[in-house]
Amino acid sequence: MSNGLYSTQYDRDSSPGFLENLPSSIRRYSYEGREQVRRVMDLEFDHFQLSTCLLHSDHPQSHSDDNATEYVLFDIDSSTLEHDILNPNVERFPFRCSSFDITKGLLLVKMVTLEHSQAATAFHDAIFEALEPMNLHKAIQTFSGVTIKAGDGGKEPDHGWGPIRPPPGYARKPTIALEVAVSETPAKLQQDVDFWLDPNRGNANIVITLRVNRKKPLITIDKWERRNQQSQRVQQITIAEDPNGERVTVSAFPLILPFHLLFRRPRSSPAEVDIRIGQQELKGIAERIWAVQEF
Repeated sequence: MSNGLYSTQYDRDSSPGFLENLPSSIRRYSYEGREQVRRVMDLEFDHFQLSTCLLHSDHPQSHSDDNATEYVLFDIDSSTLEHDILNPNVERFPFRCSSFDITKGLLLVKMVTLEHSQAATAFHDAIFEALEPMNLHKAIQTFSGVTIKAGDGGKEPDHGWGPIRPPPGYARKPTIALEVAVSETPAKLQQDVDFWLDPNRGNANIVITLRVNRKKPLITIDKWERRNQQSQRVQQITIAEDPNGERVTVSAFPLILPFHLLFRRPRSSPAEVDIRIGQQELKGIAERIWAVQEF
């Protein structure tokens, strides 16, 4: 594209099987109950943490572990998926149900690392603080850990925001979804963006993807919107610390989240303005992530 924006055309026919084309680096298991999932996730989390330690060192295995991922895929009988995982009358599934496909019997579980948690919390704080002067900080609903179902599939965002009282005709779904990627491949991250922006699935207005570099203090924030029936990246911000740790640079700030896209309504007073997350706030988000990465 001449304007440099990345674009992906929606493929509505592929939505029932959107978990079938995952990267080969994601390990796959047959589901044998919640206790088995706990054991698998403990094992995979240890492997993921070890790979991160190796990346911070000169160990000869550091490059071979660069493809470690925070995802685990389970093959699960459709009825078991609905009963054990999605049933609101049973004890809540204790892991992040990143995505699921009932038709195909697939469950994608995401390990929530300190980087994920810190990024989601820091981003929420920035949005909350921007809404406080408008006295609208209590007018939004958050969607951290909330399963959004669409047909026979669904996802949980790393975080999300939307009006606490959606306009008539709109489901209670995030208007802005956040996806935090620590090891996620570009292809997998693009699938997440497409799910949220597809009007037949997530129906969000904006997706924010925040990519955390595992090797050095570098954060990439992309803002995506639905334009002409496509997912388009409309803004990219990089936050980087120089090798000496003396200076942090932020490109292409501020991050602007239009008011009407968050609340699904026009502004009703001069106090209601677009959310602007500026240079200092973006640096603060990055520094909170880097602190848990120990950079």
